[in-house]
Amino acid sequence: MLEVYRIMGPTGTGKSSFINIATRNEHAKVGHGLDSCTQDVTAYNFPHVDGSGRNVVFVDTPGFEDSLRTDYEVLKEIAAWLEKTYKERVALSGILFFHRITESRMRGTPLRNLSVFRELCGTNALENVVFTTTMWDEVPNHVGFQREQQLVTQFWQEMMAHGSRTARFASSFDSAWEIIKHFDVTTPQPVQLQKEMVDEGKGLSETSAYAVLTRWWTQLVAHFRELLRKSSRPLSRRAAQRQLNEALRQQAALHDGRSVPSSARSSFGVVASAISLSYRRLVNSR
Repeated sequence: MLEVYRIMGPTGTGKSSFINIATRNEHAKVGHGLDSCTQDVTAYNFPHVDGSGRNVVFVDTPGFEDSLRTDYEVLKEIAAWLEKTYKERVALSGILFFHRITESRMRGTPLRNLSVFRELCGTNALENVVFTTTMWDEVPNHVGFQREQQLVTQFWQEMMAHGSRTARFASSFDSAWEIIKHFDVTTPQPVQLQKEMVDEGKGLSETSAYAVLTRWWTQLVAHFRELLRKSSRPLSRRAAQRQLNEALRQQAALHDGRSVPSSARSSFGVVASAISLSYRRLVNSR
């Protein structure tokens, strides 16, 4: 049996570190600066620690606000992998969505990631989601607890009402595998993006995830234009102009993406094919 876990969340939340610790290997690059390390969807195979002979695949996923690519390019990579594996009948055993507890406020990129994630999953798949908080050793316990409660009661509340759970990652091998135990591998659920693109035949630009990402950048363009209009100091105007230019770049990429045919294949389709091949081999050997 093959278990496939999708590792998602903003850049710098500890996704690659989790995989390295869980697999006792340093194959996933860990970011220590401003550049994003996970630039493609990448899969890592590891035997389950319960000795059952099951294989576990951790799929490392780039986050939005990638330093080298637009949000549209990141969404396209994620969507292509999900579409490919769904067509190959490879089910997701679960999704870990990472959030660093050092974040004092839920706004900007973390909130945008969460909004797109909600639409990507849809309602039915939320029971197979574990919101995983990281970097607990960098904040006092009472501060971390307060932030966790705010996440649970405000930002994650709706999704938890549909079955999502939370877990704290303590940066240890045992902690990583305790989190994996949260999942019921007997009830895999396709995410909404898979059903939209495969079952309903929609292109990426017709999906709910694309729509929410477009709304975000449309609102940000309007916000930065207003900020630029109101700014009188040269330093403030330059900062606002840089932010506006980036928002316009992101918006243009999303607009240009509408003309991309739904049959366009991503370069990392090889990763999805490899997982699919492993799955078929396991099934045929039983």
